[in-house]
Formats: sequence, structure tokens, C-alpha cells
Amino acid sequence: MMNVKFLSVNIMILLMIALLCCKKTGQEAHQTDGSPIFIPQASLLDGGATNHYPVPFNEDGAALNYTVDEDSTKLEVPLSVSRSGQDNAQAYSVTVLNNLVVLQQQVNEMESAVALPADLYSFPKKVEVPEGGSSADFNLTINYRRLLEKYPHLYDKKLLVALSLYNPDRYMVDDKNGTIVLVINAASFMPVPPEPQPDNNLIKGGEFNAGDEAYWSIMKQNTSNSDPVVSFTGGKLTVSTPAQTICNYVVYQAVEVEQGKKYKLSGDVKTNGYTNGWFEFYLHPNAPAENSDYNPENGAGRLMEFDGWTQGCLETISGKIEDLYCSGTGVSEGAVFTSKYSGKVYFVMKIGTWDGKIDLELDNLKILKLD
Repeated sequence: MMNVKFLSVNIMILLMIALLCCKKTGQEAHQTDGSPIFIPQASLLDGGATNHYPVPFNEDGAALNYTVDEDSTKLEVPLSVSRSGQDNAQAYSVTVLNNLVVLQQQVNEMESAVALPADLYSFPKKVEVPEGGSSADFNLTINYRRLLEKYPHLYDKKLLVALSLYNPDRYMVDDKNGTIVLVINAASFMPVPPEPQPDNNLIKGGEFNAGDEAYWSIMKQNTSNSDPVVSFTGGKLTVSTPAQTICNYVVYQAVEVEQGKKYKLSGDVKTNGYTNGWFEFYLHPNAPAENSDYNPENGAGRLMEFDGWTQGCLETISGKIEDLYCSGTGVSEGAVFTSKYSGKVYFVMKIGTWDGKIDLELDNLKILKLD
């Protein structure tokens, strides 16, 4: 999809602004002429009767009122704030906030409607219009990749966001068109998910939810001056230490594999100031042993490696482990690998630092059989 705003939507916005420029409320705020501040897109569909703003604007897509960036990570809906009067064009600012009351009302009244999950979108909390101007643009930004990956079940829903203008430092907010309800047609952006298949994930408890710690073993490997805090919190595995820590730990479980079969390791990783350390994944028949660094056959079975001595590899990262890992000082098989073993092996995560700091989150860990 191209980053294009079609002319039809812009023309409609300009026409609506022109119509509303004639509107006066007779009220005053902050010693001005009382010209109201509004969101032009709120009245494009039906003159403001519902404040609905469909995305896409119409079913045939002729009016593309959104953009998607080239790597499909971000979907943006352009919006704006405007003032109807052209006289006394002084600078002003206005706060933009979620309107949860309107949102819930619309979800209740509209068929197949749900609130767009809060972790998927953002918008500026304040919009400023410069001296001499009457309007300014802002965007509702949606994490498109997360929508596809985390919420595929919403593919047939109308995703709603309700925004309202509040607390202008000059002028006043229009009672009606100061609120907009974005009605995002998920079917225009999301594929129909495949039929549910049996979960072939070899790893148990890879979502790190409450109770998942029962599937994992945690073991100290060798020299340590401070034990890390390892916890299953908020649906994530978190590991943390203070600065200037020396430690080496493994978190592991037994899984079953077939020799010659192809598998893929994937998951979400986030670090913040993880220094002078290592974070490695292994799949090998040897079980970890206490007071002994886990390094079977000098690196055999190592799938992925992160290290603090390769720039950009570990210290502060966020994303998919299969996209971010680096080969480091060893030889890694990678995210997609062919098993050299059959039967019971150990999936091992080795986590440590030498006179550094660990700050690690891990989630959605999977080893999937590909054939």
C-alpha cells in the first residue's frame, strides 16, 4: 500500500471547514470571538449526525484516508483540529483524550464493534495551532504489525476509537464536532485467519503466564556475586540484576524432537541496559549441571546467541529473537534448523553477565515443527 491521501477526502474536509466557518455559537471563551474548535473529520460522513469517521472512508476504497508504511509496521489515520472563525486568528492549543463514555456507548450500539485495544494505538495528547493559522494536523498511529500478530481474531470486527477535544487555552470546543468516533473496518486490513490447527509448539509454558513456571527449571551455573531475580510476571519471563553483577544461570526444560526434521525457534525479546552479558539458546541431549558452564561439545546445539560485545546485539533491543540475534563468538544454527537428535533433548536458555547488568523480558517462546 502506498502512502497516499486521496484528493477526495481532502476536498471533503476543506468543504466541511468552509461550511463550519460560517457557524457561530454566540458564546465566548478566554476573551475571544467564541469561534468553536472542532475535528473536521467528525462531520464528513453525515454532517456530524453520528461523528463516525470510517477507515477506509468507503467500501470501494476510492477514498484512502490512511497510510501504511513500507515495512507494514505502522498504520496512520490523518486527523486535524480546526477553528471555524477566520478573524482574530491567534495561536491556540487543545488537549486530545480518549472519550471512554462515548466509546462504550458506540460499542454497545454498533453491530460487530469492539474497542481497538489500547496497546495498539497512540496519538498526540496536545495539538498546537500557530499564530495566524486556524488548523493543525495530527495522526492516530496504529501498530499494524502487532494488530496482525496479536489480534488476528479481530479480523471481522469494527474497531472503534473515540477521541474528544478538551481544555483549549483559547477559544472553545464545539459541543458536537469536538468528538470523533473512528470506525476502523478490520476486514480491510486483516486476513481471515486460518482454521485452528493443533498446537505443535514443543515448548510448554512459553507464554510465561501464572503457573507456567512449573514447566521450567532454573539453575545457577558457576561464580556469582549476586543472584538474578527471575520471575514470571505479567505474562513474561523477566530476569534482572543490579549493576556490576557476575552471574551465569540457565532456564530450561526437556522437549521431544525427531532427527532430520526442520523446526523454527521464535519469540519476543526486550532488553534495557543489558551490559557485558550473554543470552543464548541451546537444544542438546546434555542436561545442565550445577557449577558447570553449559557449553555442550564446545557449542554444539547452540541455536541463537546474543552478546553484549557486539554493537546493537543485546544492550537495548526490542522485537523478535529470530530477527535480532547475532552469531557472537560462537557458531549458531539460527531460527530455522534441522534437528541432529531424536528423542528427549533439553531446550536451554543461558543468561549471564560479567561485571554488568541484566534487564531482560521474554515472551511468546515457541519451537514449531515445520515438516
